[in-house]
Amino acid sequence: MSALRAVAGGIWRWLCRNPVGSVFLVALAARFLAIAVLAVVVDGVAIPDEAQYLDLVGAAATGRLDEGFWPGYGESLYVSIRTFSWPLTALFWLFGPHRVIAQLLAALFGAVAAGGVAMLGLRWADRQVAVGAGLVVAFLP
Repeated sequence: MSALRAVAGGIWRWLCRNPVGSVFLVALAARFLAIAVLAVVVDGVAIPDEAQYLDLVGAAATGRLDEGFWPGYGESLYVSIRTFSWPLTALFWLFGPHRVIAQLLAALFGAVAAGGVAMLGLRWADRQVAVGAGLVVAFLP
């Protein structure tokens, strides 16, 4: 039991030395692991919205996003999620409309969010609180 405690303490000290970077790396690793597991376990998309966003951004990347694409809300949905859809459109245009590209971009955004929470924790609390708050976000879906 003491060996496990020593390992856990060493990991915690490593996390607290650089809260933002370490939380970012942990969050990114957790998300990459989730992507790998989903690739094996789930055939197709994991949630229905995923298919909708892949279709929407795929249409934008191939020039098919116009007034006739999902009339009434296709273009407005695309613009309303532009923080995610515009970079993903560029990636789809460069590499093709592959689901894993969207997952990797979402993983990056989630890891940045976890690191941002750790950064805010450093501003308002101590390193341990910053790491704890960042890790909560790191392991959220």
